[in-house]
Amino acid sequence: MNTDINTPIGAPRYALFVGVDRSDATIDTETLDAAGSRACRKRISTRPEALLEWAGALRERAGGGRVALCIEAPCANIASFLRQFDFIDIFPVNPLLIKSYRESFHTARSKDDKKDAACIARFVFERHASLEVWRPASAEMRQLRAYLEHRRSLVDAVTKATNQLTAALKLYYPQALELSGKRLDAPLACRFLEKFPDLATLEAASPGQLRAFYYANKCCRKALVEERVAAAGEAVAITSDEGVIAPQRELALFLVRQIDLLRPQIARYDALVADIMAAHEDAAIFEALPGAGPNLSARLLATFGDDRTRYPEAGAIQRYSGIAPVTRQSGNKRHVHRRFTKRTCPHFTLRAPLPPDPSRSEPAEPAEGWLNFHRVGWPDTAAPGLGARLLRRAARQEGRPLVDHTGAGLQVDPHPPPLLDRPPPLRRSALPERPAQGRQPYRLRPQRGRMTAAAL
Repeated sequence: MNTDINTPIGAPRYALFVGVDRSDATIDTETLDAAGSRACRKRISTRPEALLEWAGALRERAGGGRVALCIEAPCANIASFLRQFDFIDIFPVNPLLIKSYRESFHTARSKDDKKDAACIARFVFERHASLEVWRPASAEMRQLRAYLEHRRSLVDAVTKATNQLTAALKLYYPQALELSGKRLDAPLACRFLEKFPDLATLEAASPGQLRAFYYANKCCRKALVEERVAAAGEAVAITSDEGVIAPQRELALFLVRQIDLLRPQIARYDALVADIMAAHEDAAIFEALPGAGPNLSARLLATFGDDRTRYPEAGAIQRYSGIAPVTRQSGNKRHVHRRFTKRTCPHFTLRAPLPPDPSRSEPAEPAEGWLNFHRVGWPDTAAPGLGARLLRRAARQEGRPLVDHTGAGLQVDPHPPPLLDRPPPLRRSALPERPAQGRQPYRLRPQRGRMTAAAL
């Protein structure tokens, strides 16, 4: 008979329960024994040498038993270090859970590191049976996720540099926006700005030199080259103030060098991601999705991972992606909404419908039971997103009628809509009308706690 009320039948028994509150330089720990009594409280350094000594002492105190350690996420460095010890089960939890649990004891909302560590230890002691032990993904999958995150940061850096370069050129050299091509992050635009950093240098060049430059940089369309040469000959300076031209020219040249440094590294990450995708057995599942190119298919694989037990049902991926509906009910009031905010919506959003198979009366089952895309995502009334044109084109090629597809597909949303976190804007129709001339000004009925129009 199981006499421990905190350890249900079938749950592992732990000799120690450890709560960890971390900071950059130190971590505060609170250790509870199997009965929930305080066994040790200690502050240690985050240096690997100090952590190794503390883990050895924790093993001796456990006496051969297992240790349940709880820490607030994110905790990549501490968790990566502690996963080498087989007697420690790590439970990373959302900080919001610990905050709500701590405030249930202290209504004054006071906190410090020692109290937080004690609260985390008590939390894992009471609720470890309902928590999931952290199981890191495979090394290959963690490499893929890191490569994609780093690549995205570099792409964002290129976008930022391009926007700054555009703003600088508009101030002193707007002709370069047309003469350097459609994309300022392309090699042609960078070479153009290096050779002709301002309008004076461009005017000093002859038409033959401009033609030779374009042909040497793989701009070989004769009509386009002649159009750009003619535009360069008719260019007029927007300003002659050296106080504007000199600083913006230096900034433009710096941004060009920055873009040149970022571009090859992005290509390097693309090659690393392609190598992992070529060797992964599940890559073909995501590469076969309509509209999923090399980057999107890799990001989808990194999101779903190679652990097929992580999302046992459609609701699991809905909750992770932030589109699972949330019900708020109190008395006779009931409201259902989606948790679509900045904090919960990831970069991958399930939205674009997948086409059904017209030869089947029911949706086809997913390959090998991997993922049922037909039951994941937004309602059937959602508009098609990424890949809709490809789906229509495929339907025309196969001679199938264009239908309103239902179900759910996949779409990348790198920038979650910020307006969903803000109150709705005030509409003009909600404002009172202005009084006509010759009439008495309108007066609103006074209400408690509200300002009337007469008081304005």
